[in-house]
Amino acid sequence: MGFIETLNIVQHSHHDIGYTDLPAVTGIIHRRNFAAAVELMAATRHLPDGERFCWTAETTLPVLGWWRDASPAERRMLAELADAGQFDAGAMAVHQNGYMNEDEWAWGLNYLPPEVRRQLHCRTLIQIDVNGLPLGGVMKAAELGVEQVWMSPNSYMGFPLAPASQAFYWRLPDGKRLLVWQNDNYNNWEKLMFPEEWRRGPIPAWSDLQFRPPEIFDRYEPSEENVRRRHKFLLSQLAGLEAGCAGRYPEIPVSCTNSYRLDNDPPTPGLPQFVHLWNGLGLKPRLNLTTFSRAIRRMEETSPEIPEYSGSWPDWWANGMAAMPRTCIASRRAKRVYRQLSSPVLGGRPAADPLCARAVHDLSIFDEHCYCSWSSASRPWSPLTEGATAEKTAYAYRAQAEFELLRADGLRAAVADMPVDNRVCLANLTSEPLSEYVPLRTEALRGEYAAARDERSGRVIPLIPVAGDRFFLPADKPEHFSVWNTPRVHQDRVPGAVKLLWSGELLPGEIRCYSLLRDAVPAAKSPLSEWQVESDCGGWPAQVRNLPADQLFLRAGAGEFSMLTVAGDFKRTTYKAMFSGGKGEVECSRAEFDACVREDFPETVEFRQRFRHGSLRCGERKMILWKHSPRLRITCRIDRLEDPSPMVFTVKLPLGCAAELPRISAAGGFFTPFAEQLPGSCRDFFVTDDVIFYQKDKLALGMPDAGLFSFGAPRLLDRLTAPPPEINDVYSIIFHNFWDTNFAGNQHGVMEFSYDIFLTATRDEKAARRTAMSLASGLVPIVRCRD
Repeated sequence: MGFIETLNIVQHSHHDIGYTDLPAVTGIIHRRNFAAAVELMAATRHLPDGERFCWTAETTLPVLGWWRDASPAERRMLAELADAGQFDAGAMAVHQNGYMNEDEWAWGLNYLPPEVRRQLHCRTLIQIDVNGLPLGGVMKAAELGVEQVWMSPNSYMGFPLAPASQAFYWRLPDGKRLLVWQNDNYNNWEKLMFPEEWRRGPIPAWSDLQFRPPEIFDRYEPSEENVRRRHKFLLSQLAGLEAGCAGRYPEIPVSCTNSYRLDNDPPTPGLPQFVHLWNGLGLKPRLNLTTFSRAIRRMEETSPEIPEYSGSWPDWWANGMAAMPRTCIASRRAKRVYRQLSSPVLGGRPAADPLCARAVHDLSIFDEHCYCSWSSASRPWSPLTEGATAEKTAYAYRAQAEFELLRADGLRAAVADMPVDNRVCLANLTSEPLSEYVPLRTEALRGEYAAARDERSGRVIPLIPVAGDRFFLPADKPEHFSVWNTPRVHQDRVPGAVKLLWSGELLPGEIRCYSLLRDAVPAAKSPLSEWQVESDCGGWPAQVRNLPADQLFLRAGAGEFSMLTVAGDFKRTTYKAMFSGGKGEVECSRAEFDACVREDFPETVEFRQRFRHGSLRCGERKMILWKHSPRLRITCRIDRLEDPSPMVFTVKLPLGCAAELPRISAAGGFFTPFAEQLPGSCRDFFVTDDVIFYQKDKLALGMPDAGLFSFGAPRLLDRLTAPPPEINDVYSIIFHNFWDTNFAGNQHGVMEFSYDIFLTATRDEKAARRTAMSLASGLVPIVRCRD
């Protein structure tokens, strides 16, 4: 025997929304699982501690569903089971991924009403599968009383912290510390006890009657012969388990899920009898049935020494979400509109509004860690893949639409007393001053207007006609169809279909009105005197410097499009092997560019350049410089061809600041990559909710549409341990479909990604984030015109 004296067995059902079944079916399954677990706990209350059936709900989503339907007596019983240590529930509503912002974390941590959370002692943050946690979210959890973290990272396409089984104290920036247990995986009990694999074939749907969960006689027959056979196998496995431990743990937690499918499965009822017989025979190590939080505490109480670490825990699975970039854009836009609802203009966020509450729920379910089904890549046409994708996608789009509805209702109410005449209002619902060109649909103006008078300053501003959409009218000319408009149903390049209104500077919470004028005024164009632009041979800006600040913004290659893939016929197999130390040749191909077109407006200058690549129908990069502000925007638009082959798309953003480690905003907090990370966490790529901030030069990169990025080079799998020298070269990862499961990886068609680069007045990272959020949100136009 080694040093492990007791195995503390924790039973749970891994909560994956959409992996084994459609998300709606998964919800039904977990409500059934939870009800069955409650019955088993109640039926074994009379047994000795350690032999009673215990259950841990990984997430609070099924818990609240049961609680709402339960009688007062049933609720009291569950609270008593929690007091007795038979029941435990994680602190979050769902397992998060790195894209959840602070609003979603707040929703997830407060999903249970406070009085229910107190009764059920939800003090453990449980994260299964995803091998990372953002520091900002963990700090919010600690503020609400979370004391410990159970992490069961899935090493498929990722890496746990080394060693795989370990305990440590996680020191937070505010001085709090959480006790963390990183388990080997979320079903290591099965691997320790059973040499035979119960799961067969594919991952069956719950309704597939060719497969069934194991019965008691399959695994846990309470006979001495069976128990001794399992004990013999356990002894053969203990050496490996002990070798993988970072320290000597006399009592070690192990994770037990049903081996039917491993995910979304029912409880295992035969364990209490099995454990009773095992311990009655005096077999070592002793078995003890318990919950997540009690297992972690027993490990702490019996361990001689537990190390302490600090920093964030970036996630190796974050690249999967980039397989559905257009849907992620919708999700991120929904989050921005949700923030706007807190503007004083709208009377504050309507938190009590049922529509708002449901939209926050939907947005958070979309960002739950499992995007799609196990057959997403292998069978993209299957009902499970298409159905799960449709359900998950709908969460993002529905949240965006419902938040926009609430915003529109609030703005209509805000201008209700204004007359309907020849007027346009612009609303700044952000926390920062904004000035920009706002596009107005000419048909919405209900007349031919050439200028607008700012009713606050009296300034008359020319309306600048540009090409845009025209719907439901016969086509006039072939040139009225752009290269992006492949259906050619409605024209999208009709001259004058859109008119640009320069806003002037609007303060936070301001609604400004502009009277529309029919008479034209000259559009005086100021020179680009505050910027120094050096162009390459094609006319695209190769170096951009802001002269008043004497700050280089961009170096050569800004907006460059690249594609990564792996050589050979079995690209995903090679990629998977690379995670185990196998070799793979990564190929990188770059786009070819046409000549650049420059267009000057009174307040901005715009550079546009088409590019070509074999994976695209077409592509274009655009750069806009604000003439009188230290700000620019880069936009990359692509039309991806349908192709299920694995590939990664990146957009290069070579910043002109010093090569210093930046600050990254994530889940409402900040961390410094490489310097402030847990040892062994992902350094190849990162996720930001809003901004990457280089404090020394006060240069910020806002990333409103695509949150995934790498430093120094386009990366597929490098397993970096130190920062690259080109830490000021950011590569936005706009598409990544190498995952062979979980993510539907063939989203094609037109997609557009924007990036804001700006200088800040101070080195305040929170101020930089507020500015990035505000620039990404922009101004909202309200047209008050009549014929």
